[in-house]
Amino acid sequence: MTQSFSPVVAPAGSSLVLRLLRVLKREPILFVTLAYLLISFIGIWASYWFYERFGIPILQFMQGSDYLVAGLREPAYLGLLLAALVISWMVTWPERWRRRNADRSEAMRQRWWGKIVFPGSNPLWSWWGMTPETGVVFSTFWVMIWMVFALMVNKAEDIRRGAGQPLRLTLAGSVEPLPGNARLLGTSSAFVFVYWPEDRRAEALPIESITRIHSLRPADARTSASPPRPAKPHVTQ
Repeated sequence: MTQSFSPVVAPAGSSLVLRLLRVLKREPILFVTLAYLLISFIGIWASYWFYERFGIPILQFMQGSDYLVAGLREPAYLGLLLAALVISWMVTWPERWRRRNADRSEAMRQRWWGKIVFPGSNPLWSWWGMTPETGVVFSTFWVMIWMVFALMVNKAEDIRRGAGQPLRLTLAGSVEPLPGNARLLGTSSAFVFVYWPEDRRAEALPIESITRIHSLRPADARTSASPPRPAKPHVTQ
């Protein structure tokens, strides 16, 4: 006597992601709020690891308004979030189709490729007890934030090697710009963060202390290179 087993089809309500999607359909404005919070988190995460490579404790220089706009300074963060959503939707599509068409998916699972497309109750698809949608979304987000980490570390190392936008800075009370060509790291509501590749030093300069920032073309920066500038008491590294 043979006995056949069919995969257990989890109810749609058991998925945290599907429940969240139903809420977002009822209240679309919540999607904007959630997306804004995620982008802000990505911006803070990226800023922390970028400035950490220069020895700048960026969280200590940020004010409340800086946290609110951290993710809006770089449009690429929105692109990363949209890419993560699209990937999550595409990866979980077979499982969603299987739940809506249990009989047809089970018939397809009799073929070798059906068990790959519709893994069903395979423990590898359970995502440590999570439903497939929740597991995929969590995993995609996890991969995304570490991709951001790798990109920020690579960007910082490029600047440390002399890449980036060269600048000439003129401080308040001075007519001549500071010697050397700085690299702009970023800004906050109260500080401008620069890196001096000549002496491999990062600084946080109060905005009110700078009267002029002159952007240079890379070719001009090479021809106007000057000796390393003397150390300043506000050096952070």
